[in-house]
Amino acid sequence: MKQQLCSRLLFLFLLPFLHAALHADGIMLLDSRDRFSSAWRKMQETPPENLSEDELFLMASYCKEGRKDVPVHPARARRIFRMLKERVESSGKTDGRHLFLLGVSIQNAACGACDNARAYQYISKAAEAGYPPAMTMAAFMLVKGIGTRADPDAALKQLEKAAARNDLTAKAYLASYCLGTGKDLPRGIMLAKESSGAGNRAGRYTLAMAYEKGVGVKKNYAQALRLYQAAADQGLEDARDRLKWLKQALNIPEKQYIDDLFITTLSHADN
Repeated sequence: MKQQLCSRLLFLFLLPFLHAALHADGIMLLDSRDRFSSAWRKMQETPPENLSEDELFLMASYCKEGRKDVPVHPARARRIFRMLKERVESSGKTDGRHLFLLGVSIQNAACGACDNARAYQYISKAAEAGYPPAMTMAAFMLVKGIGTRADPDAALKQLEKAAARNDLTAKAYLASYCLGTGKDLPRGIMLAKESSGAGNRAGRYTLAMAYEKGVGVKKNYAQALRLYQAAADQGLEDARDRLKWLKQALNIPEKQYIDDLFITTLSHADN
């Protein structure tokens, strides 16, 4: 009896921790499986203070970029980024991951002009600490000259380091470089397929572009449409724009959703 009582007390003690662990896995897992509406519903149902830093970042991204069936909420995105910024600052942690979250929050929390220079300082420090997503973000900012002087060579070095650590977005950006310059088409396609196959939106977009243009692969509009749609569902604005353009070029109604059934119908029509 005493042993059973102890077991029950232990279970009751652990229950909140088990629930939190399952909850965290739930939101991130739903997102990774492209179940955006379900992930968004869970985020909304959960008090912000009970969301992890990663979940707050994800929720802010949903609000900023939108997802399939999840409209953009710019003002709400800024509020959540400010909340994330305050949480990271109050934690006092200075590892690569926290420096990255702080930099991205600074970049996106302002109502007016973004403090890109300050954001780059934190993101570059996170990259120096070896955090792969920060390396990729630093590379993007170096290419575009956002918050720092443009330096394509330094950006390429950051991407190579991040890709070596299996950062999927870095692989997609490197693939875009290889395919765009034509310097190494086989490597470009390999990297794009690795990134896309793992569900990365930049990888899907890059591979879609290759199929659309016939660069490194045989031209395949059906594959391009399918991948553009998947990346657009994940909130990638460039994919939305390219999908719209390709639909117009192929005389496909703008509101037509590109799902497996439509791809099958399109393939039969081509044959």
